[in-house]
Amino acid sequence: MTAMSNTLHKTIYESDIRSLLNLACAGLDQMLDKERGIFCDRLICNGDEIRREGISERYTAMTLLGLNRYHAAGFESGYALHDMARTLLSDADWATDIGDVGLLIWVYAELIPSELEQCLRVVDLRSVIERSDSFRTRQTMEAAWLLTGVSNAVLSNPSLSGQLSDVAHSIYGLLLRNRGRSGFFGHRSSGVGPAAWRGRIGSFADQVYSTYALTTYARAFSVAEALQVAVKCATELCKAQGPMGQWWWHYDAVSGRVVQRYPVYSVHQEAMGPMALLEVGRAAAMNFDASVLKGLAWIYGCNELQEDMRDVRLSLVWRCIKFGGKLRLVLREIENWRKGGNEPTSVGGLSVLKECRPYELGWLLFAFSEYRASAA
Repeated sequence: MTAMSNTLHKTIYESDIRSLLNLACAGLDQMLDKERGIFCDRLICNGDEIRREGISERYTAMTLLGLNRYHAAGFESGYALHDMARTLLSDADWATDIGDVGLLIWVYAELIPSELEQCLRVVDLRSVIERSDSFRTRQTMEAAWLLTGVSNAVLSNPSLSGQLSDVAHSIYGLLLRNRGRSGFFGHRSSGVGPAAWRGRIGSFADQVYSTYALTTYARAFSVAEALQVAVKCATELCKAQGPMGQWWWHYDAVSGRVVQRYPVYSVHQEAMGPMALLEVGRAAAMNFDASVLKGLAWIYGCNELQEDMRDVRLSLVWRCIKFGGKLRLVLREIENWRKGGNEPTSVGGLSVLKECRPYELGWLLFAFSEYRASAA
């Protein structure tokens, strides 16, 4: 680790996380469709123009979870979180898949537990599972969201255990089937031909959402094995972390090798990686602070371009560092993986993608609002 990154880690540890939280909260204001009470899909920067595109109930659910943690830590945001959660449920036609239903249940378990049973009646969980393509194809990320939702529901209201245990145990089994011998998770069920290849290659999201879900499931249903599986995945992620703290994009669940490194996403560095590692660390009495802070330092400029990913003026964090010649590089990295190589291919034409999505800031609030670093 360089002297620069050591100094940066110390700076982050001592003072900067709170300012990052405040930036995230301020940035969300320009992402809200105030008339509908729903956050947008993304903000795009084109020169001096900032353009808001679309709406996303899914991103709104994630962002509400982060804002709720921000409030619980004693900060103020000005958002009427309960009203916004009720808006998501009042027209729940958007929640047709197991992942979205899991997020909605998670929101009610954490924000409005007194109305959780009503939420479960509205979403009709078993019906959603029966018609869900994500459940049929064993999509890892969506299954992890559902497992987190029902596990948090039981933690919030233990009397729901009997109602939700079968679903929880079924989803737990699904995730175990998607897990490779390396400890990483594939993206979905294995098939034949290209489907088999895609099944074993899991994204960073597949790893961190599964780690978080299994940790929560272990607490809710007292399944010690689930926590061990989560710890193994977290440990392997930290071993694979890049020299500048990068959380890479795709992993081979069988061999444990990194398949594709770029883009490196800010949300992985500042939010999703920390939220999973800090959660499993608390549950297992382990300390992942060094990896968390090394990843966070990437946001502050300890990265390939030596560029601060924060735009303080706009209260945004830019989406990623991406490469040019995408297809060519992807093919080179896949070929390197197929041949058993473990050395990264060279990357040229890196640039910053100047977009930001609300869930990126929401998960940042979720991960760090209650964060207390251990002594360096």
